[in-house]
This record gives sequence, C-alpha cells and structure tokens, in this order.
Amino acid sequence: MQDEKLVLDLSVRIKPGGRLYITTPNERYHGLLGDRIHETEDGDHVRWGYSEQRLREICLNAGLEVTEVTYLCGFVGQQLINLRLALRKYLRLNVNISLVLTYPLRFLTKLDRFFAYEPLSIAIVAQRSGDVPTATKRNHN
Repeated sequence: MQDEKLVLDLSVRIKPGGRLYITTPNERYHGLLGDRIHETEDGDHVRWGYSEQRLREICLNAGLEVTEVTYLCGFVGQQLINLRLALRKYLRLNVNISLVLTYPLRFLTKLDRFFAYEPLSIAIVAQRSGDVPTATKRNHN
C-alpha cells in the first residue's frame, strides 16, 4: 500500500526519457459484481482506485511527467465484465468458459462512447525527463 514509494523506486530505475506505464482502477467507477477491498496486499485491490489528479501528484513527486492519460472500459464494458462474473458465480462456469461466452460480445464496447458513465480504469504514461529531483529521493520507510 506504499504506492508513492513504489512509483519513486521505479522512477529512479528508469533512464532519462524512459516511460512508466500505469493502469489502475478509477476511484469513481461503479462497483462490479463481488467487488471488495482487501486489507492486505494479496493481489487483489486494496483501495477503490485513484483520480487522475492523484496519479499526477504521485508521478510528479517521483520526478515523472505524465504525458498521456486514457480512460478504459465504460458502461458496456463493465456490464460485460459483470455478465462474465455472474456466469461464474451463479452458473458456476469455469473462468475460460465464461470468457468464451462473453468474448463475442466485446464489439458492443464501441457503444461505450454514447454513455455518460465513469470508466473502470485510468491508464497513464509518465516520462522521466532528467534526474529525479533531490526532494523526491528521500527514504520513504
């Protein structure tokens, strides 16, 4: 749960001009079927997500400049995820079978642009321009 430390640790390992790609849940997305927050870092989500502004702050503090922001998975995409999760939960289908059944519907995600709905994820590209600022090199233990 030490996100700022993680991004700082990664930023000092990136060559000047190098890029860091981050995807994370959008803090305002509508919950999916079975969503829950975990108390420990066990591979699942430990928070609901981030705002674009918070991601920019984390990157800036690590000496990175955000050069690109994209939002992923709108209303239709999220409903397809919920359908896949429901097939697994209620019909007890294997994850691969639920994917095979819902994958042909992916073309419908082109309709996402017609819905005013919070996207599920934010993807950013952050670039290291020069040396990481001294103020951000402090020990975050």
